[in-house]
This record gives sequence, C-alpha cells and structure tokens, in this order.
Amino acid sequence: MLHVAPEVCFMKRFEKQHGARYITTDIESPLAKVKADIHQLPFADNTFDAVLCNHVLEHVADDIQAMREIKRVLKPGGWAILQVPFFSPVPETTFEDNTITDKREREKIFGQDDHVRKYGQDYASRINASGLVAEKNNFAQTLSKEIIARASIMENEVLYIGKKQSRESYSANHIAPGRLGNFFTLPILFLPGPKDVLVLFTGSRGILELVRYALLIGYFYFNYHWLVPRYYFSKKYSQLVLLTAGMYFLIVMLPGIISPSTPAFPAPTSTQRELPPAHPAARTPEARVWICNHSLFKNQ
Repeated sequence: MLHVAPEVCFMKRFEKQHGARYITTDIESPLAKVKADIHQLPFADNTFDAVLCNHVLEHVADDIQAMREIKRVLKPGGWAILQVPFFSPVPETTFEDNTITDKREREKIFGQDDHVRKYGQDYASRINASGLVAEKNNFAQTLSKEIIARASIMENEVLYIGKKQSRESYSANHIAPGRLGNFFTLPILFLPGPKDVLVLFTGSRGILELVRYALLIGYFYFNYHWLVPRYYFSKKYSQLVLLTAGMYFLIVMLPGIISPSTPAFPAPTSTQRELPPAHPAARTPEARVWICNHSLFKNQ
C-alpha cells in the first residue's frame, strides 16, 4: 500500500498491520519514507495494491497527471481513495486559475490559501480522465448515527475511489470472444492486437480466438465489401480475405512485432529513480489492505 501525504493517525496503525508493505511518500514531510513529487512517482509500474491519497490533489499543479501516476503504480485491479474537499455551494465544474497567487484571494476563492482549485460536481469525470474508473461510495449511509456523531462525519459524505481495470476485466470488455451483440454494434472493441496473437498460439483460448478472427473477417466482408473493386470477388473471395488480413497485419500487428519489448504501461522516465530490489516498495506481495475514512480515528 502507498500512502501519499500520510496522516499521523494512520501511520502507526498501518505500519503495525502491514509492516514493510506499507510505504509513505511526501514531497516535504520528514515523516514519509520516500520523498517524492506525486506528478512523477519514483516507483515501478504495477507495484501497489492500494493507494491512499486524502486531501492532496487540491494542492498540486496538475491533479489529472497526479492521478495518472497513481494509476501507473497501481496493480491491475488495484484501487485508490482520492478524497478532496468540497465547499458549498459546489459548482457544476471544477474551477482553477493558476494566475491567482495571492494567499487571501486563494482562501476567498478556493477555500484555503494553499489550494489551487475548487472542485465541482465533475470530480468523478476528472478521475476518469486519468484512466482510472471512478466510483462513488456512500459509506456514511451504512454507519450508525452513534458512529457518525462520534467521528464527526457528514451524513452525506461520499468516498471517491479510483480503480485500475484488471486485465481480466479489460479482456472481458474489449476482446472477449462470443459477445456477438457488442461485436456487431462496436466492432472496433474486438480488433485483435499483437498480444492476442500470442494468446492464440500459447493460451488455452486459442480456438475461441481463431473463431473470433474469422468472425471479424466476416464482419468486414458483409459490411464493407463495396470498398473493394469487383475483380477481387472473381476467385471465391480469396483475395478479399488476403487483402483484409494483410491490411490488418500492416496497420495493427506489425508495429507490435517490430517492437515487442514496448511495455503495456509507460516506464518511469529518466528523472524517476528506480528503487533497489531490497526496498519494500520494489516488492510485490499480495497485500490485503482494509481502509477506513481517516475521520473515524479523529476522536480516538
């Protein structure tokens, strides 16, 4: 688990529960284990099961880039708690203006002198813009009135969670064979790529993948045959099949074959330092992290 700008009330609890699997980072705080800028985290791709980032994004220059970095370091299927403040009345769209530098003006407009934006009702769409999948969790509605009063939680408080799509989920939504309804309405989602070819020859779904390729060729024939000159149909459509396969090979598959080492997720840039294997953040254990809203611990 990665904890950005860690709250002191959380740190001891999580360190006790998860030991070396709990990593803290901050650009200023001496309490954090790793000093880093959230715009450019120094961790490898797919490192963490969970990221906790409470009331940080309203302070940073580019919140969407920060969330892209969080997505990068999350494992497929991982999630991040991304809480930000909302000031009433909450505007429809997020307001930000980097020309406002006076502290009094910032406090008046953004609610605090070190905030650089005022979040609106479009916050979930900003999470989605980073590549994470936004989810609103109305956890307060599941708590008793006693806990709400003791922890000073607003009854309408919403927990914003950003999830990184798992490989299985992506496959089910984009390249799963047999989903003919979506296949004929959104065929672009089913276009195979270089990785699919690897599955075709090495995976257990080889036959199903082969059927999907055949359906793809059939789809283009029934819908786009008019694009091909008539003489291509003179030899039992064999030229059409070869033309379709050849075009697809050149446009989609060839780049992946020429550069097979290109990673699925962007690697850290040269300005990002790689952690040594001995560092806890460089390990990838299966962490099972249970997160509560930090306000639950305020009065304890």
